[in-house]
Amino acid sequence: MRPAALAFALLLAAPAAFAAPVGKTFKDWELACDNVGDCVAHGFQRYAERRSEHWLRLDIKAGPDGRPQLSGQAEGVDVARARILEAPAELAGKPLAEQLIGLARTGETATLASDETAKVVFSLAGLAATLIAIDEAQGRIGTTTALIRPGARPAAAVPGPRPLPRLRGRSTEAFGAGDEALAKALARRLKAAISDECPRQDRAEGAGAVYRLSRATSLVELYCDSGAYNFGSRFWLVEGRDVARAKALVFRSPTGETMTQLINPDYDAKTGELSFFGKGRGVGDCGQKGAYVWTGRGFELAQFAQLLTCNGVGGEEIGDWPALFRSQQ
Repeated sequence: MRPAALAFALLLAAPAAFAAPVGKTFKDWELACDNVGDCVAHGFQRYAERRSEHWLRLDIKAGPDGRPQLSGQAEGVDVARARILEAPAELAGKPLAEQLIGLARTGETATLASDETAKVVFSLAGLAATLIAIDEAQGRIGTTTALIRPGARPAAAVPGPRPLPRLRGRSTEAFGAGDEALAKALARRLKAAISDECPRQDRAEGAGAVYRLSRATSLVELYCDSGAYNFGSRFWLVEGRDVARAKALVFRSPTGETMTQLINPDYDAKTGELSFFGKGRGVGDCGQKGAYVWTGRGFELAQFAQLLTCNGVGGEEIGDWPALFRSQQ
């Protein structure tokens, strides 16, 4: 931001303190561990063979009692009843999740079949690294519960899940509609500073929306960028009509990245929730989604989920994808 009045006036929409979640991709596996400590890993076929109806999901809850649970989708195969054809004799009869984990160090693929008519081959590339990351995130290394680095320490040595942070969002619908003239006034004030980041303002100065958060404070959204299925906006808090002292919102993700724009945002005055859905591709089966809530002092992170691998896994609801951050409201 070039104007001096705005250079020091950034308001971080940040989550409460928590241990850093994990969001990583290891070859053909993608991992997400949230602020509570729960972990979800998705596995796919080799990239060249990948089909959108084929994926595995490994869930492991935080705490000493957490046990791996495997689910998924594979055309012609009932994953709930499937077996792994390559599983050695010592793994025969064990739960499918344990068979998969047992193959992680030595196998390259796992062929799942639930009857004699169909089978699907999944990649194990990256699974061992994923399991090590889960052991580290959940404090399992060196314990009897570790997935890939077990030891003699008892299960009781594994830390329990962290508590969900409590957030209290505030409804703002009682304050009525925002003054749309503020968007044009702010866009005019910021024109030189946001011209590169917000080309839509060049085509239609003041294009955006205004929401009243209180009698004195407004949330001003300026439309910035657009594509085939993603539309980005920036946000400012304005006191009264004083656009010269507008505070630019910078949104922080659970893993520490900052975002000056939200993709496909939507503000709900009933709940004070500012949600977003950044699509990795048009069908919306990958990307990032979440919500920040107005607390009366600022916007705080309430939910954040992501799945960066585009392979036909859900997408309509935040809960369809693994969480990186959850809260209690």
